[in-house]
Amino acid sequence: EVFLVTFYADREGELQQNGQSPRPLAGMLKDDFEQVKKVSRIEDGNVVLKHGKYKVFNERIRYADPEFLEMLSIPLKWGESKSLHDKNGIIMSEEMSKKYFGEEYSIGKNIEIIFGDNNKKVFEVTGVFEEFPGANSIYFDLLVNFENIAIAQPEYDLYDWSYLMRATLIQLTNPNDRLSIEASMDKYRILQNHADPDWVIESFALE
Repeated sequence: EVFLVTFYADREGELQQNGQSPRPLAGMLKDDFEQVKKVSRIEDGNVVLKHGKYKVFNERIRYADPEFLEMLSIPLKWGESKSLHDKNGIIMSEEMSKKYFGEEYSIGKNIEIIFGDNNKKVFEVTGVFEEFPGANSIYFDLLVNFENIAIAQPEYDLYDWSYLMRATLIQLTNPNDRLSIEASMDKYRILQNHADPDWVIESFALE
């Protein structure tokens, strides 16, 4: 079973649940708990996609660890989910594939991503998602290996507890281990609150 790591915090006198998580948390969970089978870090960002002279658009992209597609059931029309292991590959929605390549089979075709001022990289299309169901909470159009965050944001520090990432997903060997893991996460709360005393959290929870 897959869980989203969340935290509770008092914001303006109200205890609220937040689906973000401190950047170092994913790695520590995997190291500290043998019950954690798989982990995926998730970030989202704005980029410019360019194919040829005239197809240049602002897009939203997702960065995720390869385990992301092993933990969730997201069917592919073309390509293989294991291609997310390829740091030079990009997996896109069917809609995005049509936007840049028309009705052509887009696997193996190249597309340039401009992350910022001079941060750009050419990716090869390695997968195309089938159309997402209408009711879902994880929709995205573009997916690349999380390691590309180093190109997109060179200053990105994975070990800084004062910054939150978009999401952390974990998969447990036994879902019943959720409560014991939650009960052992207080040390992470102390680390985060020490790093950012202006953003104090009350507790972590697996949703």
